[in-house]
Amino acid sequence: MYFFYSFFIYPLFFIIIHIAAIFNKQIRKALLPRYHVVSIVSNWSMKNKNKKPLALIHTSSMGEFEHIKFLLKKLKENDVQIVITFFSPSGYEHIKTHPDVDLIIYTPFDFQFVWKKIYRLLNPAFVVFAKHETWPNYIHSAKKLNIPVFIINAALPSESSRFEPIIRLLYRPIYRSFNVIYAVSEKHLLNFNKYYPGSRAEYVGDSKFDQVLNRKLSTKNKEYFPKKWINNAFIIVLGSVHTEDTKIIFPALDDLMRQYNNVKLIIAPHFLHKNYIDDMTRYFHKRGVLLYKNLTNLTDQRVMIIDKMGILADLYKYGDIAFVGGSFKQGIHNVMEAAIYGIPVIHGPKHQIAHEAAVLNNYGGSIIISSTNEAYNAFNLLYNNDRQRKEIGEKAEKFALKNTGTAEILIKNWQTFLQPDLANNNNF
Repeated sequence: MYFFYSFFIYPLFFIIIHIAAIFNKQIRKALLPRYHVVSIVSNWSMKNKNKKPLALIHTSSMGEFEHIKFLLKKLKENDVQIVITFFSPSGYEHIKTHPDVDLIIYTPFDFQFVWKKIYRLLNPAFVVFAKHETWPNYIHSAKKLNIPVFIINAALPSESSRFEPIIRLLYRPIYRSFNVIYAVSEKHLLNFNKYYPGSRAEYVGDSKFDQVLNRKLSTKNKEYFPKKWINNAFIIVLGSVHTEDTKIIFPALDDLMRQYNNVKLIIAPHFLHKNYIDDMTRYFHKRGVLLYKNLTNLTDQRVMIIDKMGILADLYKYGDIAFVGGSFKQGIHNVMEAAIYGIPVIHGPKHQIAHEAAVLNNYGGSIIISSTNEAYNAFNLLYNNDRQRKEIGEKAEKFALKNTGTAEILIKNWQTFLQPDLANNNNF
């Protein structure tokens, strides 16, 4: 499979994406920086005289990076250097640097000769993939150099295409190349063992639980809104909202706001496109709308649209209820960011791909809606029934807290590689 991928599949993809880049500015913007990755790594490694063990970690997007932040913190506490490869251009432009990361680079082109250069320059003690994105030559090249490779937060939900026979044939050698696949739940562990025999999988949990708790504690004293706007208000936080979500929930919320004058909304769109934000502004203009960038103009507006990335997780602390988006489109976003604050989580029917969302609902910490009428009934019920709102919120927080501790387990498992005398002994 690696031969076919290296000499046929990926070269063909490489040619097609470069042809597309001629006509598409965004694709061009995503490709060009990847030509400079090796030189960036070379310059950094020449300046870096640190002999501490190094972990090379791959994340696809901002969401996956957010989920491993506490793990990065724990690695730093163990005196480990960290280099991140980042696939998403929008996410990379937003992050670029992080206090617990020594170097953040774009994921380079997935050719073996590229990875051979990078591995020789960095000499990582081990390689970690976060969640599900896997680049075959990234992995295979490490294995050829006897560098341990792990995948964390690994999920194999029932709806995954990786159950299909042809896809399984392609993924089987990839999963077998990992030293360990760290599954997010026992159910996902069983799926890996059943459909990908020959791979080594273990259940350790999901590092996002550690991160949501860590973020809650670290942002406890941060304030994003004047107290006068928060006091005596019933606040509903809408996180990572897509157009498909707004079609269902906006009419319900508008009715709720017409009925109850103290209801206020904090809306964090998934995309910060101007047209998208303008549509939201027009929809709620009768209720008074303000963009977060204009916070100094805040008076009696009842709708705050967050036109800034990276702060949504902190804003759930203001909520009495949360709606988590993506659940009427491709799949739900992070419900744990809201649950950790002990508030009920409402979301749509497309949630099974996220194991924590499904289990949170079974635990009694969320409400699933499928229509505008169901949305209104859920919001109205939780507005008027303090006892039930608190009970659901308490269950949500309890569920989030009981699943923390993954980072500590991973660090313990990797202790052999965190010892400098062993970590710097890779044989190239």
